[in-house]
Amino acid sequence: MYAIVDSENELNRMVELSVPIIQFRAKSGQKLKKLPNCQSKIIINDSLEEAERLGAWGAHLGQEDLQRYDESVLLNRKVKLGISTHSDEEYQRALIYKPEYLGFGPIFKTSSKDITIEPHGVNKLAEYVSRSSIPVVAIGGINFENSKELLRTKIWSVAVIQALKDMKDEQIKDWMKALC
Repeated sequence: MYAIVDSENELNRMVELSVPIIQFRAKSGQKLKKLPNCQSKIIINDSLEEAERLGAWGAHLGQEDLQRYDESVLLNRKVKLGISTHSDEEYQRALIYKPEYLGFGPIFKTSSKDITIEPHGVNKLAEYVSRSSIPVVAIGGINFENSKELLRTKIWSVAVIQALKDMKDEQIKDWMKALC
């Protein structure tokens, strides 16, 4: 499971639940002073500088974010890099920066991000994963029920945003077990 959270409280909750990968995506501009001491891989959204300042496992950048950085900065980073992709063109562009993983989506219709791209679906995801030399994280409209369908694609992880907000801790633990 790859939890995407937008507050320090949610980050701490996911750490307590031992979610393996947690992306901090505070759209309100909230910044972390420090990271919790934990086994989880913590990823900072949209900012390589912030990820490096905090000593995070990695930074996740969207296609627009890539434009803010010189290629040499991205290639000489001190943290792992994840990059969002939505098409073959973006996939090829992302490879230039030697990321540790790629986000691909949306897989299903999503309400957590205003996006004009039509959902790719499970078959397109399977095709994308099969030709990718880099681990792939599926994102977009993923919930407990449809995540089971994604496992056959051999994805690295499923990114979950909205579904986690409505779940109790035990439900999240059960979901993580189901993904293993």
